[in-house]
Amino acid sequence: MANVEKLEDKLLELIQHNNPLAIALTGEWGIGKTYLWKEFYKANKENFVTNKKIDLETSKKESFIAKKYAYISLFGLDSLDSLKLAIATEVQTTSTEESILNTDVSTHFKKLFNFVGGGSTGGTAGDIRFGINIGNKLITNIIMSHLKNTLVCLDDIERKSKNLPMSEVMGLVNYLKNERNCQVIMILHDAESEDKVDFEKQKEKVFDEFLVLDESLSIIKDIIEDEKLFPIYEKFYQTLSVKNLRFYQRVQKFLCMIFEKSNSDLSFDSKSQILKSLLVIMLAHDIPSYLDEKTSISFEKFVEIFDKDNMSKYYKLSLPNKNSNKKLTDEQLQNIQESENIENIRARLRPFYEHFSISNWGKVIVTLIRDLDFNKDLADELSIKDLINEKNLKSNRLMHQLLDEYHSLEPMSRFPERFYKMASERVNKDNLNVLSFYCDILRDYGAKDLEAKIIDEIEKYILFEVTKENGKKTLNDWRFSTADPNYRFHDFLSKTIANNNSQPDKLKSYSDIFFDRYKFGGIVDNIENAFKELDKNILEKIIWMEIEGEQDYRKKFIISIITYPQLDDIDRDNIRIWILELLRDKAINNKMSKAPIEGWLTHTKDLTERLY
Repeated sequence: MANVEKLEDKLLELIQHNNPLAIALTGEWGIGKTYLWKEFYKANKENFVTNKKIDLETSKKESFIAKKYAYISLFGLDSLDSLKLAIATEVQTTSTEESILNTDVSTHFKKLFNFVGGGSTGGTAGDIRFGINIGNKLITNIIMSHLKNTLVCLDDIERKSKNLPMSEVMGLVNYLKNERNCQVIMILHDAESEDKVDFEKQKEKVFDEFLVLDESLSIIKDIIEDEKLFPIYEKFYQTLSVKNLRFYQRVQKFLCMIFEKSNSDLSFDSKSQILKSLLVIMLAHDIPSYLDEKTSISFEKFVEIFDKDNMSKYYKLSLPNKNSNKKLTDEQLQNIQESENIENIRARLRPFYEHFSISNWGKVIVTLIRDLDFNKDLADELSIKDLINEKNLKSNRLMHQLLDEYHSLEPMSRFPERFYKMASERVNKDNLNVLSFYCDILRDYGAKDLEAKIIDEIEKYILFEVTKENGKKTLNDWRFSTADPNYRFHDFLSKTIANNNSQPDKLKSYSDIFFDRYKFGGIVDNIENAFKELDKNILEKIIWMEIEGEQDYRKKFIISIITYPQLDDIDRDNIRIWILELLRDKAINNKMSKAPIEGWLTHTKDLTERLY
């Protein structure tokens, strides 16, 4: 296999010797031949020199000058004269400037017409035809006659006009090599050339070397921005044999677009999932023949088949046996063919992506590729889930790491502090049995302050879960974590559940107090210390109760609670903080509430101003 590194070494070896030669650089369409050549020339042009002896007054001294260079795309060129003119003008241009790649031949035509016509490129059709004739027959020949020691690259041979025969191109290559001491690189996909017969007849006489690029993985590695994702590209490349460089450039473009438009830094797992889906979906859109050579399924059909919501009906197609003696209808035959096509695609994808489906990020990718529209709402939702999942994964990894340290009998430094931090993050994740075990470990280390802190956090969590709406209100709800009544939190849990039975009375009492104030402006007298029993869970139920009133009634009701005259400053600030937390929870859990809540909190500076 001729990989990039070997080809570059061979090209450098051939060209820097400065001998006239002709090289055919071939490879399948889109594999990156042009990219390889341009990157190679850019990296090595200082090594391409030609000897030039200069007579000095005292002695002869040998010095070096850079080799002249011309890169010509034959795209659309329709005659040998136009090709010669393109080479001549490119060399003329690059002799005074740095090498200009991707020559715009029409620009150089205008320059020559300007020269021939005495300063004007305008004129009649007859003037232009006269200019072309003069340019081709005189100026081109003059420049070409002085063209020596030049490195010429001819690209896009397959895209030349049919009016320019391959035999004439090959003749020019031979002339440049043998008569003008040039080195010529011809880049082509000879298997696709319409002049393949002519090329085969003459190539042995014209070319000194045939270099075939049949691997582009190292080029692909150069263009990707996240090296950690390269193994996914590599597996796709190897299992599906997609070598087209332009395809991977488009994938990279869309991948960067998705990452940039996402609200947060995505985890590596999400990035990997996005890339895998993008590679498959982009393949179905750009080069569907790679999925099924026989049918080249349409992109819309591909999306329909692999949309996760539709896949079940395609998996469970009830089809007749095509080998049955019974004559099948056209519709049945079509269903059989469709089923076989789908299975062929699944089999093709399986080595790279065993259970591919279009869901979640896949739907974002389809919308972006098909409609050039980024589904921001879905992307934001997936980004939030990704943050939660990644946080959970990190917490799990840290928990296992610390437990491994503990059971290894060789914990590392500051173990109690690190263990407490981990346990604190897992209070609402692990069951009470496990949380009790965490407390025991801190007790065994003599970390009484950390043990007390984690116990306090666990009890607050129990209180919240028991008292919240739809919470764990019975011992039965906690049965998997408190099977043994000797566990630390069994008694606390039992008492909390028992006390919660009186919560409805407290709820009614406080709701009556606050609604009376809101509706009638009334104040309950002699309730000193009554608000000491008010907690966040009761307050949550009150502020979200259904109330009849004006459009902004809930804001006014909430303000009436915070500004209740009988509250002392401490109670008032505690209630304000609870309400702030409850409003922010609502904004997170209900996207439709986010904008009005955040706008109101900004306007009131977190419920501290503009309350009257």
